[in-house]
Amino acid sequence: MLLRRRNALHAVIADGDIIVIARVCLELISLCMKVCALIDDVPFTPRKRFFQTALAGPLGRELASLSAI
Repeated sequence: MLLRRRNALHAVIADGDIIVIARVCLELISLCMKVCALIDDVPFTPRKRFFQTALAGPLGRELASLSAI
């Protein structure tokens, strides 16, 4: 699914519509957070504290510390 979204992002970048580009980017971030939560085997609730629930495990904490740089 991530590969399909990446290919879609390349297609919409070529089209140039900024709203569609932003929407695809947001969906890619959401999917990456879900994958991170699945790898860490933590309960993920996308409607409640999106980043806190997705980044609650060890991999998520490592990613969060990298984003603070």
